[in-house]
Order: sequence, then structure tokens, then C-alpha cells
Amino acid sequence: HPGTRPGTTSQVSVAAELSTRMTGIPERGTDMDKLTWRAGRLGSGLILLGCALPTGTIQAAERGSINEYPLGITMGMPTATLPPAGLYLIIKPTLSGGDSVDRTGSRTGTRITSWAANGQLQWVHAHRLLGARWASYIRSVGVVDVQIRLPDRQVLHGHGMPDVEVQPASLSWQLSPHVYLQAGVGFYAPSGKTSGDPSIGQAHWTLEHDFSIGYIDRDWTLVAHTVFNFNITDTATRYRNGSTATIDYTAFHTSGGLAYGLVGYYHAQFSRDHGPQALNAGRPKAFSLGPGMTVRYQRFSFGLTLTRELFTRNLARKTMLLANVSCRL
Repeated sequence: HPGTRPGTTSQVSVAAELSTRMTGIPERGTDMDKLTWRAGRLGSGLILLGCALPTGTIQAAERGSINEYPLGITMGMPTATLPPAGLYLIIKPTLSGGDSVDRTGSRTGTRITSWAANGQLQWVHAHRLLGARWASYIRSVGVVDVQIRLPDRQVLHGHGMPDVEVQPASLSWQLSPHVYLQAGVGFYAPSGKTSGDPSIGQAHWTLEHDFSIGYIDRDWTLVAHTVFNFNITDTATRYRNGSTATIDYTAFHTSGGLAYGLVGYYHAQFSRDHGPQALNAGRPKAFSLGPGMTVRYQRFSFGLTLTRELFTRNLARKTMLLANVSCRL
């Protein structure tokens, strides 16, 4: 999701500004002004919903499965807005490692390390859709390698292609000079490698909805990107994972051509599993934080983030190094 910074702020009268602060709605303006204000309220509500859902009843995930959406994959990126029209190649190498923990946060004795070299194509369209700038994506094209060292020192190794995601439409509205709202829909096809242990691909389809709200100006990039995954039943095990919510967040300050600050993610499951109890692997939940930076030069950009999970349940409590290289073709 590479992005460009918007232009300068337009002037607003003092009276209108005071009215807006007191009532929440611009005193004067066109119907479009009022519509964008309401859309901003809706976008904020969707982000808050993503934060609130994981606190309800959480019911586990299928043993041996992974979340289709790679946790933290959009950290450090202005996902609420879009770059100029064109075709972009984005490559995101990752390296991570950590100890598996149970529902109490205690180590299980299993150590997991992985690396991935995945790419995506982003096509930003020149025309508008529903009043928004919009783009289409093909994601998760590449390879993933996972190594699991069990407590008895047995080593499991999985290597292959992950499931490919297709996102036909991701729309971005500019609600004010510096506030943006993004909404998209896509799906993961069961196209990855499902043989071996661990499996890299998942033998089921997954529907994905995502929303971003962001404040972006010359000095700051503040973005929250909420992603919902809704899983279909696994054809091999007849097990269906519950739905998940993931929030990638970025708080960057820009100085010259360098943007830097804090990034992280929060992930949890918010709906019930369906399937054999023997495959129930507990309640996945994670929260991470760390530094990040992005450098832009002409049609290239390079980003780097380093995060550590501070709270983890029924997952590997990992440290992750994520790079992001993008280029306009």
C-alpha cells in the first residue's frame, strides 16, 4: 500500500471552526461536506469496532492453521490513501522467530522461526469509483519457509507458496485536507501448498474486509488499518476457524525524506470455531510494538520495521523484522 503525501491545508474561517468543535458538524457547507463528515464518523466507528470485537467471547483456532492475513504486513504504510495512478510492484521480505506460548502466556517448549519473500501488484486506477480514488491488488505471491522445533527436539519444516489474495477494489476517500478513509474487500484462494507439516497454504477460502482511517500531513502519518478475516470450512479437516480482527497501526513523524516512529499490531479472534474439539488449539491473541522507518526517493520507497510481541496467547511470541520495497513500474 504505498502512498503519497497530500497537499497543503486550505483556510477555514474561525467561526466555522468554532461551530464544528462545538457541534461536530460544519455550520456551513455543501451536502458533500456533510456526507464526508458522516463518513468520517463511520470510519472511526469501524476502527473502534475492530478494537472492541476481540474483547468478547473468543473461541480458538484450528491446530496447525495460520491466519491468512500476515500480522503487521501494512505497518509503516499510509494505507488510508493511495499514490498517483499507475502500476506498482511491492516486495515485503520478513524474518521472525519466537517461542510458542499457551493460553496463560507460558512457554510450551516449541520454537518457531520463519522467513518469507512475498510480493504484490497494486494497480491504482485513473478514474474514480463512488467518488473515491481506488486500486486493485494481487497479494501474497511468493514463498514462505517455516521451521518448528518441538520440545522433544523433533524438527518440522514447511516450505512453499502461501494462499494468494485478490482484492478487486480498495477505495480511498479524502474527508478533509488531511483525513482519509479507506475501505476494501478481497478474498484468499486455497492456492498455496497444503501438503507437509506445517502446511503453508490453507485448504479453505477466506473473505477479507479492511478499513483504514488516517491523518496524513507534511509532518505526520497517523494510520490505523483494521482487517477482518472470515473463514470458510477447511475441506480436508471439516473444521472452520472463527473470524479474526487485526489492527496494524503506524505513528510516523517526517523529517526531510525520512519518516520514522512507532508501529505495531493487535490480533485476536472474535467468533466461535466449528469442528472436532481435538483440533482446537486455543485462543489466538497478540499485541506488538516497535520502531519503524520509511525512506522515499523519486519512484522508489524503502521501509523497515522491527516489532516484539508484548502480549501473546496461543501463538508464537515472536520478534519480527519486516522490510517493504516498492517501485512504480
